Amino acid sequence: MPGMKNAAATIIIGLLACGCRVHPPAPPPGRTVRVHIDGSHPLQQIDGFGSSAFGGFTMFERGHCDAEFAKGVTYKTTPAQRAAMITTAVRDLGVTHLRLWISPPGIEPVNDNDDPAVMDWDRYVWTEDPDKPLADRPQLNRSYGLREWGDLLTVAVPAGLKNWIVTPGGVPAWLQHRLKNPRDPQRFDEYAEWAAAHLVYLKKTFALEAPYWSMFNEPDVLGFKDPAFWLDWVKTTGRRFRREGLATRIMLPDFMNVYAAVPLTRTILADEEARSYVGALAYHHYRSSFDDPQPFLNITSRPATADAGRVYERLTGGARAMAELGRQYGLPAWQTETAYYPKPLKDKKLSAWDVARGRANEIHYELLSGASAVEGMLMIWIDAIDPRYDYTVRLTGHHIVMDTDGTHVTGWAVTRDCGAIFAHYARFVRPGDHRVAAESDDPLVRVTAFATQAHRCVAVLINNADVPVRVLPQLNDPPRKPRFVGGLLSDATRTLAAHPVNAVEQGRRQYECTLPASSVCTIVWSPQREELTLPRGLVFR
Repeated sequence: MPGMKNAAATIIIGLLACGCRVHPPAPPPGRTVRVHIDGSHPLQQIDGFGSSAFGGFTMFERGHCDAEFAKGVTYKTTPAQRAAMITTAVRDLGVTHLRLWISPPGIEPVNDNDDPAVMDWDRYVWTEDPDKPLADRPQLNRSYGLREWGDLLTVAVPAGLKNWIVTPGGVPAWLQHRLKNPRDPQRFDEYAEWAAAHLVYLKKTFALEAPYWSMFNEPDVLGFKDPAFWLDWVKTTGRRFRREGLATRIMLPDFMNVYAAVPLTRTILADEEARSYVGALAYHHYRSSFDDPQPFLNITSRPATADAGRVYERLTGGARAMAELGRQYGLPAWQTETAYYPKPLKDKKLSAWDVARGRANEIHYELLSGASAVEGMLMIWIDAIDPRYDYTVRLTGHHIVMDTDGTHVTGWAVTRDCGAIFAHYARFVRPGDHRVAAESDDPLVRVTAFATQAHRCVAVLINNADVPVRVLPQLNDPPRKPRFVGGLLSDATRTLAAHPVNAVEQGRRQYECTLPASSVCTIVWSPQREELTLPRGLVFR
């Protein structure tokens, strides 16, 4: 029909005007999938997408801080390189949610004065020398000072970082010993003083008040599971934050095992005082997904398992329970760490695109379960081989990886399996936006949709089928009448490439696009013309 052809031509011209490359439409596949998006039905607020456990640049400068850092090899960066990587991660890839990592021994390698009521400011180690002698144990070389966090945040916050969480990856040995001693009457007071010192320093030195503090990364691994322990721990720390005039809220419990996190969290939130200090609920996925994208690939390979069954329940049940607790008490539930490790990837001979599609599906299921934020692991890392498995660590979950000549960083790239996949969700969906109701009539084509404060409607589609499909999105009640629509596609050969989306019936807001086999596509409807593709010159790997 002439009207249909004119509408399609208008969309393509709009894409060209925004500098997006338009691929010629593929021949119609034999399979058609209908997708319905209801912009009038908001679900959870999105608090951001991002990365956990970013440990700063000092450990790269020092080298030998993990198995893949060979002795004598460093990754020294210039201020310009740091700023460029941080800005790209936050502005272009959508890292608006970030856990800042504290490695022991940190600011207080020895107790400052054995008086938890008084901070001896001059006894704390606020800066760290990257050129000091290396320890034989690589993890001891991760330590850095807090000044580096100020340098990071002064670039990241103006670029769009909103929800950042100061997170102990460990505590000094003396403090861990005291925390584990139930006969120590001051163990929680000493922890609270130590925690508050970090936050007071950032506030006094950089005028940056941390929105959130995590009590500990994966405390269940250390055996910190007793509800009575947690109630005293949280209350003592929350009181100290208030005493210091800090608005920082506590994020908890940050467990490795989401299923163990649920009953503990329920007990903590039932206590009125403890609950008053809590700002967010947090969990990790390792005990339910086993560090591996394969379960997400498996359940999305057959219609019968995509939304039901034993594996589906294992992957989503804990997340749903945490989100339900959050709804009950008016708190967001966040998945604050996921990573895929070299051994399962190598053993199962998964390709880089298998890993990417597994991660895209994991993000989808976390959101479907009610999570308000999802994080990968390690925003910036190195491109190297883990000698324990003779396999690349690039696929673990880093947004950006760096190269070195042995001393200095010579270049960096955005990872296709993580940085680009998170960008499919996060480039156009920012904190304060909402997930909205969306459904696909084919379980192998997953859809997650959002209504944004910028009056966009955004849909992320994953075609898990091994054949191309014709998708017909029906857009109902968008935030504002769209005058522009366009897509970004990633598959085994393309990364965030411009992809055509055509209007079928403009008045009814029905659209059409073709998704190649095993692909991810983000569609953006906007009241104004948009530049969808990432800045020119970025390298994808």
